[in-house]
Amino acid sequence: MNFRHIEVFFAVMTSGSITQAARLLNVSQPSVTTTIKHAEQRLGFALFIRESGRLIPTEEARVLFEEVTRAHESLEVVRHLAEKMRDGRSGHVRIAATNTLSMAILPDVLHDFSNTHPNYSYSIHTLTTKEVMSKLDETKGNYHLGFTHVSGVSGLNYRTLGETSLVCLVPKNWGMENFDFAQLADKPFIALYDQTPLASLFNKHMAEHSFKPSTSMNVHSHILAGNLVNKGLGYTVLDCLTVHYLREHQLLDNTTILPLDDKLKLPIMAVYPANRSISDPANQFISIFESVLDKILFEIRAQKYTQFCT
Repeated sequence: MNFRHIEVFFAVMTSGSITQAARLLNVSQPSVTTTIKHAEQRLGFALFIRESGRLIPTEEARVLFEEVTRAHESLEVVRHLAEKMRDGRSGHVRIAATNTLSMAILPDVLHDFSNTHPNYSYSIHTLTTKEVMSKLDETKGNYHLGFTHVSGVSGLNYRTLGETSLVCLVPKNWGMENFDFAQLADKPFIALYDQTPLASLFNKHMAEHSFKPSTSMNVHSHILAGNLVNKGLGYTVLDCLTVHYLREHQLLDNTTILPLDDKLKLPIMAVYPANRSISDPANQFISIFESVLDKILFEIRAQKYTQFCT
């Protein structure tokens, strides 16, 4: 039996007649009769017999009705969920974001979004920028939304939500007060992997100044790089969002923050597949993300130690 057979059979069994079933389903009586006959052909046995003008279920139909009732209840659950999804009252959001954006922004975004969408569930993956782009770009669409720092990949739509400056972090015991390539020439550099947007931006800046760092480590995570500086293992270059997160969690007590060229800014982007329409809840999620980001960037600018994090 297919879904239509189950629906019509259930209506006939619960209403007791073809006429009442047709009214319940808002279809014609011949349509109900035809569907029942087709179901009987598929099953290989009769579901109803007529006696004195009454429709009597066969014993097979009564046994089958027990299972059909459970199936019908499941279908009702699906219909109810579909209605809630249509009205924006329920759904599931699949999100991919880079490490810093996941740690520093998403918790507040999810908190605020859940207040207005209490019946939503989420799948959240922390990935590299390259992974975020590739997963969103797949035809099957592993994720609804991505949050990262680059644009330009075909097949994706982008929305710029803000930008954050780059700064240099050095161990406090180095005694540096200003950024100076000459003072860093022989110092260990904790580098982010070249394919990351931040690394690409700072590598270009170093090339413009003919500077070749003495790289001691390569890491993917901005947060890990900041922690390593705090342990005195070298210097690194990070964005102000990461710096703010690390300071809020008291992970930069042994670190000095040095401003860089104010042209070195990293965009913060919402990304989603171009081949699928974006839902209203997804649009609202992006708007809340932007609002939380604006609040954090305002806090960064308000703190004296980050007067250069504009």
